[in-house]
Amino acid sequence: MRLLFFSLIILFIIGLQWGCGSNKVQDIGNYYYPLNALERGVVYEYQSTTTDTLPEEYWYFRSLYTDSMDYLTANFYDHNFIVRQFTTEEIIVNGSVIKDYFLYGVDSLGFQTQIPAEIKSATAFPFEVRDSGGIFLTHLKWTLQEEPEISTTVIKNRRYAGKTTYKFNGKEYDCVVFELKELVDDFNNGHWEKQYEGKEFYAKGLGLIYYEKKVDENFILSYELVDTFSMTELEKRFRGTMGFR
Repeated sequence: MRLLFFSLIILFIIGLQWGCGSNKVQDIGNYYYPLNALERGVVYEYQSTTTDTLPEEYWYFRSLYTDSMDYLTANFYDHNFIVRQFTTEEIIVNGSVIKDYFLYGVDSLGFQTQIPAEIKSATAFPFEVRDSGGIFLTHLKWTLQEEPEISTTVIKNRRYAGKTTYKFNGKEYDCVVFELKELVDDFNNGHWEKQYEGKEFYAKGLGLIYYEKKVDENFILSYELVDTFSMTELEKRFRGTMGFR
């Protein structure tokens, strides 16, 4: 259970910003995931750009509307079609903020367990940025309820770094770029701490299209969006890998 919890944290993806500069404000809300297109749910498939030995990542996004608030939910499925993460975000005037963030593990009896995050800083994505950046902070902590001495904290700082373009399905998309600094602080049979740097590209009308994280001096982990499809298609793919029709 401890090793699985640790590995889930290492796979945890998804950061925010620092900087100073001019006071010109830009509205980048339409570079985040398009809520109107996600009402029925859409799977985003990401693949490694550096090696074909890393598994695909699948995120299932769905928007929900209520009289008082709009929400974006996301399930992360691994290549075995097992849910590993679940998030709920609230869409407010100036951005998206994290309401819930759960990791999933397996207990000693083989049952899946849900590990809720303590949300200390909730920024998921800012809708307003200044020309030269500004710091956007995400600060989350997970603690095993049955073993409270085991905990992992993830602190992300994103800085708006301008605009670029990126291709998806043969089409070139305008993107906003965020530079990322991340700290993982883990207490699990001792203390382990690691800092990362990286980048994220968010495409207009699409959402996260590319991200990278510098794991060490010799390896940069990077994934790009390669396809979008329905949950029915994802279930079909999983049945195919299991030999079912």
